[in-house]
Amino acid sequence: MGLSNYEVITARSKYGANSLSFKKENGFVDVLRGLVKEPMVILLLVTSCIYFISGQPGDGIFLAPAIVLVAGIGSVSTRLLLINNLVINGNKNTPH
Repeated sequence: MGLSNYEVITARSKYGANSLSFKKENGFVDVLRGLVKEPMVILLLVTSCIYFISGQPGDGIFLAPAIVLVAGIGSVSTRLLLINNLVINGNKNTPH
C-alpha cells in the first residue's frame, strides 16, 4: 500500500527528503581550469613561448604534442581518481 501522508512527513523531518542533488558542471571548462593549475603544463607552455620568442618556432611547435600529452594524462588521472573515490566512498568526500 505505501506510507500515509503523516508517515511521509514524519520520515522526511527525521531523515530528510529522498532526493539527489547534482551540480551541473561543464566538464571541458573544468578540465581547462585544472590544466592551468598543473605545474608541468605551465612549465611546458613557458618553455614553448621561450622557443618562439628566441626565434626557434620549430622547437616550440615540436613541444606542443608534449603539452597535449601531459594535459591529457593529468585530465584522465583526475577523472579516474574521482571515479575511484565515488565507487569506494559512495560519493562521500568527493571534491566538487
